[in-house]
Amino acid sequence: MASTGGGGGGGAAIAAAAAEELRAMANGGHHKTALITGVGRGLGRALTIEMAGRGHTVFGFSRDFYDLESVGLILCSDPDHRHVLFHLDVRDDEAVYLFAHNAIGSRHHRTIELQIID
Repeated sequence: MASTGGGGGGGAAIAAAAAEELRAMANGGHHKTALITGVGRGLGRALTIEMAGRGHTVFGFSRDFYDLESVGLILCSDPDHRHVLFHLDVRDDEAVYLFAHNAIGSRHHRTIELQIID
């Protein structure tokens, strides 16, 4: 599993690491499942839309409901409806635990192959 972000390297470092991962996934032809935080705005939003457009499944978080809803409207054109977006603050440990246990562990049975923490 690849993980980007959280190291204080700024948006450019996150974008470079994510772009490298996207290239690797495109070359392998394998569709992956990604967990992306900050999907409502900026880099997280752009990466969510790009990865969904390349056929990957996105589990996304955003603290702002309206930003999350706007991304959801873009992704709803996916005929497979494979993306899962959550109104969630990743600073809330209990909410993240409940998401991991209930959404991924029980209902979707997916392995997160890529994490982009924005």
